[in-house]
Amino acid sequence: RSLAKMGLMRSGSIASQRGAVTIGSSAFSSARNLLVNGRISLNRLKDFVPGSTPNTFVPSASISYGQKFSFMLGAEKVVVKFHSPDAVAAIKYAGSNSGSHFTAQIKIGNKLLGSDGILYKNANNLTHILIEDFL
Repeated sequence: RSLAKMGLMRSGSIASQRGAVTIGSSAFSSARNLLVNGRISLNRLKDFVPGSTPNTFVPSASISYGQKFSFMLGAEKVVVKFHSPDAVAAIKYAGSNSGSHFTAQIKIGNKLLGSDGILYKNANNLTHILIEDFL
């Protein structure tokens, strides 16, 4: 599906479209609850990012489109990033999530959430969570 159809090009920010953060559980629990069958929907991701959070993503030669948001959820720093397929990852890691699909990364403190619901210290294929809206 196109970015315009997903409502991303109009506002330039996923955070400006929704922005309801559920507080009452840890950032890890809240983030893990975004996963459904190891994937994440764009709407659930939108709802997780507070509406006033600025998009700090900078496109690169290998990633043409994405969004990145840093915010506090309770006492924990959270960074949510999603991007279009990474051209370098497509070559370096053929068949990888990051190189083949739109993916999201959710960093809580210094660890990344994997599509299996586990936190990882280092980025890997599981920490590049497939965005189901683009499959």
